[in-house]
Amino acid sequence: LIESCVANNYNFQKSGINFPDGADIFYPCIEGDGHLKYIYGIDTAAVKDNLAVVVLEVRPNHRRIVYVWTINKLKHAKLIRKGLIKETDYYSNIARKIRSLMKVFPCERMGFDMQGGGRAVCERFADKDKLQQGEQLLWPIILDDKEQDTDDYEGLHIIQHIEFANSEWTSKANHGLRGDMEEKLLLFPEFNAVILANAVAEDARKEREIDTLEDVAMEIEELKNELTTIVMTETPISKRPHWDTPEEKLMGGRKGRQRKDRYSALLIANAVAREIFRIYVPDTR
Repeated sequence: LIESCVANNYNFQKSGINFPDGADIFYPCIEGDGHLKYIYGIDTAAVKDNLAVVVLEVRPNHRRIVYVWTINKLKHAKLIRKGLIKETDYYSNIARKIRSLMKVFPCERMGFDMQGGGRAVCERFADKDKLQQGEQLLWPIILDDKEQDTDDYEGLHIIQHIEFANSEWTSKANHGLRGDMEEKLLLFPEFNAVILANAVAEDARKEREIDTLEDVAMEIEELKNELTTIVMTETPISKRPHWDTPEEKLMGGRKGRQRKDRYSALLIANAVAREIFRIYVPDTR
């Protein structure tokens, strides 16, 4: 199913990916189209895991996964030691990275997992001292059915809080993600050895050292790998559906699970996009 959603010639010819707005082969990118809209999904994770950002490009008849970025505290510390980044505060660095993405991928809305470090990152978005020229404070979206203290605050109201503990939301988001892939409403970029080689060459030509085009291409491949590990089970008592990676044995006999941060970020982005951008699927039967 995952490979059938890759935008390549084989799938366009064999798998029925055909859209009136002219879907074509596309590639991972580090800069979007200023005329299009983008949805961000952000899984802020726990201390040991990756923070993941997935950016979806919204087209009239489908969505494209165009950018993925991850970081964790160990990677952040390593980049500081190498002198590649200056921001020593972990959450401030993440907020700064997301703001830099907003300059090249115009953000319509960002879904934010509020567990882990989500609240810490959002606090940086609301800090006037963290603003650079031309930037605005970022606040939660204004809800029709619930008044919030931040509703009248000046700035962009584009942050949608996501609570993974809500089983109804999780179930709806997972079934929606699979359904969109089956209907070919969510597409992955083309990937092969030539594309990777071209990305490496472009990075070298433009002297990129971090957050390179090669990094983005490989992050999207890791996202696909994570998706293949997700299994649905039922909780023991309530019998509610639960999506997770299988358990694995760690050193010392401890139990753990594989990472699923990129998958979670995609789940958030796609659920938010489904909520605010309806796609009409013509009946071709």
